Amino acid sequence: MRSVDHSLEQLGRIDDDIEGQPCRSSRTNCRTRTKARADRPSVQTLAVGNECMEFAVSRDGTTFVTLHGGSDTTARDGATEELATTLEALEADGTIADWSVDDANVYEHPTGPFDPYTVSVAFSVTVAIEADNSEAAAEAGSSAIDEALEAAEVDSVTYTSSPAASAV
Repeated sequence: MRSVDHSLEQLGRIDDDIEGQPCRSSRTNCRTRTKARADRPSVQTLAVGNECMEFAVSRDGTTFVTLHGGSDTTARDGATEELATTLEALEADGTIADWSVDDANVYEHPTGPFDPYTVSVAFSVTVAIEADNSEAAAEAGSSAIDEALEAAEVDSVTYTSSPAASAV
């Protein structure tokens, strides 16, 4: 296995024959190299410019779930289950790294016999991001969380905390 202690000229030659995946942060210069070769069979992470680190970026929020339920309790339980199923699917496909559903409260009761409940559900979501520093990770993680929730059609999201990045 080759050493990562190459000059910039040697790194340029190595760059030509290794495919890279850019970090999720648009403000970072680091790239993760993942293509193995016979003379370098291991996966390597090389930094172009600055060192790339992995961060866990978390964000807390609330969303509204509208559904028909027989009582306050069944509406809260149904809304919690619906959001948990959605977040579980995002975790299974690797879009998010971790999640929790923290609380559910009836936001709006039905005004008529066939009207739905609107339930406010509190949640926390974490994504894994590679970036140069915690500020870049927080920015990239915030965008990744927004995109994941939007793609999963989780509507009416209000964040109750700023994105928090911690090195993994």
